[in-house]
Amino acid sequence: MSDRMLLKEKQRLQQREKELERREAAVTGRVDQLDNELKAKSEKLEQAHGGTAALLRRASEEREAALREACTAAATLAQRLKAAAAGAADASALKQAAEEAGSARIELATAAENLERSDLALRESQAALSGEVAAAKAALDKEQRAAAELEARHTSARAAEAAMKEVLAHALARFLRLLARLREAREAAAAAERAAQELRELRDKDQAPITARAAALRRSMVRLEAECRAEGKAKEALDAQVADLEEECRAKARALTALEQAHRAGAASLEALEAEFAAAKQEVEAASRGAEALRSELDACRAELDRHRAAISRLRASLDERQRWIEALETSTRTYKKRNAELWAQLRGLPVHGDDQSGFVAVADEAPSPNPTGEAGVEGSGKLGGKGEGAALAARRGKPRSAAPCVELEWQDAYALRVELEQKKAQVKDMEAEIRMLRDMVKARESDARAMEVKNEQLRRKLGQAK
Repeated sequence: MSDRMLLKEKQRLQQREKELERREAAVTGRVDQLDNELKAKSEKLEQAHGGTAALLRRASEEREAALREACTAAATLAQRLKAAAAGAADASALKQAAEEAGSARIELATAAENLERSDLALRESQAALSGEVAAAKAALDKEQRAAAELEARHTSARAAEAAMKEVLAHALARFLRLLARLREAREAAAAAERAAQELRELRDKDQAPITARAAALRRSMVRLEAECRAEGKAKEALDAQVADLEEECRAKARALTALEQAHRAGAASLEALEAEFAAAKQEVEAASRGAEALRSELDACRAELDRHRAAISRLRASLDERQRWIEALETSTRTYKKRNAELWAQLRGLPVHGDDQSGFVAVADEAPSPNPTGEAGVEGSGKLGGKGEGAALAARRGKPRSAAPCVELEWQDAYALRVELEQKKAQVKDMEAEIRMLRDMVKARESDARAMEVKNEQLRRKLGQAK
């Protein structure tokens, strides 16, 4: 019975040792995994620092190159100005030198603007990289603290396991010693039984020696019984110690069970975090697709806006051309009016020639007929060059020729052109309103895109914290 109990206890201890070794291997693997992740993140941080340094070097090189080009352009400009001042004999050379100086100034201003843009882009990229580095450092510190906590828990578990092993080894040694003493007592009892049997066999031969031997045996039996009682008390004490050890082992087992439950809870929380990471990753992908769609739609809106702007510029050019044509027509009309007034003044001041009632008299007495627009009629200035020519033409035809229909047609064309100009202006206003609406749409889409980018950044931060 005792051997069976010992075997069971040994098997249970072996199983417990195997389980502890398995847990130790799992914890070691987790610690190695965390170390590898920390190394990978440190390498990423080093690469990010290296990329930032490379960007800064490249920016400084570009800035120096731009400054060198600006200095070269300034030197070339100074040489050209000196050459123009020294060898220029007329105003055209000075004007050309001034134009070259203006173009050089424009190039210098463009180079300065490019430098400012590159500096601003570098500052923004540096700020973004510093934010990423700070977030990565925070995640690295958090993982280092988690690894240290796991290592401390693993060390405490190993220390408790070693103490439990020592206590169990001590208890087993005492139990084995007690079993050995019990075997010795049993062997002594068996020897006493054999001796009693021998005494019973020899009782008939010699009663007195048998009685003496029986008394001695009784005394030895009493002594042995006393020793057995003492050993029983010691065994009871050992049983109490074994019970205490078993209670302590059960407490250790409960502690190990609690640790296992904590491990399972940690595994469940890790699975939940992985699920949340997967969901967040899907959400980030969906947000990225939405952002791409918004970008494509924004590009389409911008292309449509460019087309509308080009159409507006063409309309404005055509309107400017029509306005110039209308102004030229008004100028020619004013010229015709002035010429007509001069001709009528000349015709009113001419003497009467020819037969009794010639057409010239009618011309002299006739007033200019107004057209529908309220303006005076105009004669053909190309056909009536002077006084003699006008008189001869009037004498041939018998009545004066009025230029009112021509002027009326010209004013009708001018009115139609003005109506068309107003229509074009209304179209331009409509297109400008549409452009404003498109700009509002573009601004709304840009704000949506910025909101999506902010949401993506928040999701990336959550993913970084989960990792």
